[in-house]
Parts: sequence; C-alpha cells; structure tokens
Amino acid sequence: MIIRSLKLRRNCKYCGKEVPETRNSQAQYCNNVCYKAKRQADDHTETTLMGLPSGTVGALHELVVAELLIRKGYHVFRAMSPACPCDLMIFNNTGLYRVEVTTGNIGVFKRGYTKKNKRHQYDYLAVVYHDGVIEWFDAASSRCTEPPH
Repeated sequence: MIIRSLKLRRNCKYCGKEVPETRNSQAQYCNNVCYKAKRQADDHTETTLMGLPSGTVGALHELVVAELLIRKGYHVFRAMSPACPCDLMIFNNTGLYRVEVTTGNIGVFKRGYTKKNKRHQYDYLAVVYHDGVIEWFDAASSRCTEPPH
C-alpha cells in the first residue's frame, strides 16, 4: 500500500502569495512582514470611527467629554499639545481636577480600554466608547466614578 502525502496549497491572507511549505502548517501568512501588515491594518480599522483616523476620533472624544462636563457646571480647559500630561483640566466649587480621555473598545463579552502610561497624570479617566457610552474611573481608587459635582 502506497501512501502519498497530500500537501494543500495555502495562500497568504494579506498578499495572496502561496505560503511556503517551510512555514508552520497552521500559518496563514507567507512571512512575518505580511502578518504584521495585516495586524496593523486590522488595528487601524478597529480604532477608526466612520473612516476617521484614530487621532481625529480621540480629539472628538475629548470634545464629547468636555461638552458633558460643561453641561454639568464645570469650567473646562483643553490641552493645546498632545504632549501634555492630561487632556482636560476642569474646576468648579469642589476643586480642580485633571481628566484624561481615552477611546474604549467593545469586545464580544465586555468593554475595555488600553491602560495609560506613566506620562499621563490625571485624577479621572474618561473612557469613551464608539456607541457613546462614557465610563469614568477615579485614578486614586480605580473605581468607576464620575468627578464630584
């Protein structure tokens, strides 16, 4: 009895070229360059809203949060440089607070967001999701809470 190995041809999910036989049998890309390019394209798609670049979406979300805070009676000041340690400074009769705004991701089972690095200094984190929901987190306790009114 003769058994011949049957090799299936696989095409790269990014460029369409044939995936070399030397790659893992589960490989979906012809090389790491295609794999990374596909991941970057997917990441860009996930962080866009209505086809806008992620930086524009972030700026829009800062404005959404600023509008909400103004309606609640805060005086709102927006950073003029992306290198500032926080996005918004707010104050009212209860005090002065630093606010960082970030875009959240909606997964299959839960909502999430990317943690901010140490250069960001804030008292409250506002996570804005593409469906318009805003979650607030107190930096001191990491609990979900809005700034005091």
